[in-house]
Amino acid sequence: MAGLAVLCRRRRHGFRDGYYRILGRVDDVINVAGHRLGTKEIESACLTCSEVAEAAVVPVVDELKGRVPEVYISLKPGILPKKAVEDKVIATIETMIGKIARPKMIHIVPDMPKTRSGKNHAPRPRGHLQHHGHR
Repeated sequence: MAGLAVLCRRRRHGFRDGYYRILGRVDDVINVAGHRLGTKEIESACLTCSEVAEAAVVPVVDELKGRVPEVYISLKPGILPKKAVEDKVIATIETMIGKIARPKMIHIVPDMPKTRSGKNHAPRPRGHLQHHGHR
């Protein structure tokens, strides 16, 4: 089973019940000032906000910290893009993960780009998606 982790490049933990839980891809990690943050964990924190339908996180260069997360979110139908939503997402990330995970910017987008199979395709940072607001 150890070969699976290397082959798939995934982090996993074995539990006493004999099952393995896939926690996320090892290469989906942002090194922020020496702290390794998983993009999936940040995305999951965003999704706990009731206004957020989808979330994607990409690393961007930061002069002080090396790399920092940049967050793209699409909102549920009927929710208007407002600074209050951005502030709520930031507060949720800081509460669930820590202030080190604070995103450099939050982009509210109409929807997330998808692959042919329907999976979220992480947006490219800086100008590739039209955004309504940022922080």
